[in-house]
Amino acid sequence: MSLHRILRNFDRGGIEYIIIKINDDSELLNCLEFMSDGSILHSLWKPSSFNDWWYRVDPENPENKVQRHIHIAKKKHRNSKEMQASWNVDGSRHDKKSFNETIAEHNKVRSIASETLGVDKDNLQIITENNLIRSLLLGE
Repeated sequence: MSLHRILRNFDRGGIEYIIIKINDDSELLNCLEFMSDGSILHSLWKPSSFNDWWYRVDPENPENKVQRHIHIAKKKHRNSKEMQASWNVDGSRHDKKSFNETIAEHNKVRSIASETLGVDKDNLQIITENNLIRSLLLGE
């Protein structure tokens, strides 16, 4: 069975993680980022059920206090952190400095995060503290 077919059918079986043995000389190694212990730091992007929206779920890293989290972006913006929304498994924002609130407000984006992480859409944090303060004080 090809890797493409395995990854395409990945979500159907309710499998959360998959372990794949890769030869040291594989081109795939150049596409992945690794942690010091050899585990994968970032996962591969996958298309969502919504047209042109992609996501990747990265594993937790307890050493660095990083929760399992999801990144969501349009296909053309997968390499632009400022054009992504990302949430931790507890619903908190993952990349607080580069989190794009406009992207996060899309119902499709919140649906992808909610379904993938198992978090209620209403519990996904979107508004920054500064924007909340500005909204309360200035009525914006």
